[in-house]
Amino acid sequence: MAELVFAAGSSHSPADEQLLHAEVDQGIPTWPRKLVDKSGIPRSYKELLEMAPPSMAAQITPTVLERRVAECQANMDRLEKDIEDATWMT
Repeated sequence: MAELVFAAGSSHSPADEQLLHAEVDQGIPTWPRKLVDKSGIPRSYKELLEMAPPSMAAQITPTVLERRVAECQANMDRLEKDIEDATWMT
């Protein structure tokens, strides 16, 4: 009989960006990760913001981030259900 195997992976949540923006906007330097540019050079948030393409601003508005977080959560809920369904079948 064949053995079924399942694997899933995920990158960080868009909620991470929401937290970062909130902390930066409030002047709270508690972001636990070092910020680096595409070449790996350490940069401040302000420097990275200045280096970003103009189109980036539309991707980090509160409305867009809230939608992305909701989509991420919906996909995590679907994944949980898929795992539960697959477990039930065994």
